[in-house]
Amino acid sequence: MRCLFEGSFPSIGERLLIAWNGSQQAAAAVHGAMPLIHRAKHVTVLIGRGKESLSTITRYPKLDIVGHLSRHAAEVSTWAFEAHDWEAGARILDIADEKNADLVVMGAYGHSAWRELFLGGATRHVLKHMTLPVLMAH
Repeated sequence: MRCLFEGSFPSIGERLLIAWNGSQQAAAAVHGAMPLIHRAKHVTVLIGRGKESLSTITRYPKLDIVGHLSRHAAEVSTWAFEAHDWEAGARILDIADEKNADLVVMGAYGHSAWRELFLGGATRHVLKHMTLPVLMAH
């Protein structure tokens, strides 16, 4: 295993930031984070562009993520998230900092490999610039 960041983290998983776009990858990340969500003091959900607007993301029935998380976490709030693909990773990290999050939960590589390679994406940006722990699923 390789550590991609350095630092001291007095808490991990008390204040989660979930980047949600309704994709299979985001759902897998939330599923993987459920043990942490159960123990979190606060969960902020970034409600991003829905999968309906992204042609490369697998489509599934819409999930009421806030209602779902409200049954599992102490406190859940939402944050409207509008960002172009090339700035989404930076905005996720900026909001995590604003919200004093100690863990980001997000899907990874929801776009095609070619698109990520040439245009970049939130996954690559977050992996390269993360300043706090991040749980990703693909």
